[in-house]
Amino acid sequence: MNEFKMKAYAAGGWFNKEQTERIDEVENAIKLAGMGLLSPRVMGIFKKGTDPKELVDGNLEAILSSDIV
Repeated sequence: MNEFKMKAYAAGGWFNKEQTERIDEVENAIKLAGMGLLSPRVMGIFKKGTDPKELVDGNLEAILSSDIV
């Protein structure tokens, strides 16, 4: 049986402890709700030295494939 699983895109800053704690809470809530998580942080889209176009393209692809943002 192929069960549909909603996908949620979640992005936010993780540049300090407070931001990281907040985005952790959001990501965990999405997972607990049984949804698939699309997050640039988790997906590894952002890496030092990444071409900005690749970064934008990766995020756009994740956003467009999400059911909710």
